[in-house]
Amino acid sequence: MAAKPSGEVKTRTVKHTQKNGDIYILERQITYDPITKLTKVLSTKLLSKIPKGSETPVPTRPKRAHFDKFTISNDQTGQISATRTRIGMMDILDHVGKDSGIDNGIYSGTDIGTAQKIISIARYLLASNGQTLPGILTWQLNHVLPYESGITEDIYHDLFAKVGQDETLQQRFFANRCATIKDRAIFECLRKYRKRETIESFFESMKRCADGSRVRVWGADTLRGRMFVQFLALCYYEYLSNEIRNMKAVLGKENGDPTHDTAKILKLEKKLKSWLENTPVYGTLQWFDTVEGVMISSALKGKRWSSEITERDALFLERLGVTQGL
Repeated sequence: MAAKPSGEVKTRTVKHTQKNGDIYILERQITYDPITKLTKVLSTKLLSKIPKGSETPVPTRPKRAHFDKFTISNDQTGQISATRTRIGMMDILDHVGKDSGIDNGIYSGTDIGTAQKIISIARYLLASNGQTLPGILTWQLNHVLPYESGITEDIYHDLFAKVGQDETLQQRFFANRCATIKDRAIFECLRKYRKRETIESFFESMKRCADGSRVRVWGADTLRGRMFVQFLALCYYEYLSNEIRNMKAVLGKENGDPTHDTAKILKLEKKLKSWLENTPVYGTLQWFDTVEGVMISSALKGKRWSSEITERDALFLERLGVTQGL
């Protein structure tokens, strides 16, 4: 008859070879598991190691204590807090919203909280290339948006219904936009609006870039509000696209300025132009989304610095007019 397992906990010393050739000497507590009929490891402790090419064990450095075991006084820390966020793309979108006057058109037509929600969702739609709205719940954790309290599903559903019913908000926005452009540009807008292929192109852009392929709403007012926010995202998109088109038209060309018409600058501009011609707007935004910023809140009074960027990227931001933070 086979012997019954005693359940005794035994201590064994074993040697485990690492990929770099070092040998770790481990102390393990083991016992027999009658259910799986296998030896079960209860705990493992690193005692020492034998470096590669040696036969003599040497002690290892002690394990770092958990952070919450340390007690640091306020005098030592100076009440320091730090956050890391992605800032490159968001600085570009913030510049687009302000420089185009689009954000001002929204703020002029409603209260600040509603305006911040609208702008935040519109920026998300453009920055994510039309990803579905539930994605904003996690996306906003490392992307700074005007509405700092955070966008939830309930918030954007209620927002769409409110905006859809607020005719004053919508009309004030369009009135504000018309007031900022010349009469000739207004007629150009009407001319484009009356062209069927232009309207179809705009709807295709809404489906592709602003989550317009599926409306996911069940009310006329909510649908209207959702489409208004999507339209705002397309306004951002078209403004940025036009700025890039204008930029490409002059890059790499002499303008008569001796400080500009140097071989080095013209070469750099041609490099930027080539990149822009082969990169869509979404790809450009995603490229700058890798730029991170660190905010320190302490005696430094909210000092912020960002990760490094290339000369080509710096030239793009300079020509676009983005200066804050980068």
